[in-house]
Amino acid sequence: MLQIVVPNLSVWWNHLASLELDKLYGVKPPKPPAWEAWGGEVAYFWDPTGVLWHVVSLEKPPS
Repeated sequence: MLQIVVPNLSVWWNHLASLELDKLYGVKPPKPPAWEAWGGEVAYFWDPTGVLWHVVSLEKPPS
């Protein structure tokens, strides 16, 4: 597993979703961004080698 912290998860999510890694490489489909109990927003995707990536934003959730 790898984790990367980004300033804008929406931009990253749009890019990741457009890659269609699951269709190209037969990996699990990406999981869209969601707020976690520990305070970060996280999207998950699996790369072509099967490694799970967490793409995280630590910005505050909208009020």
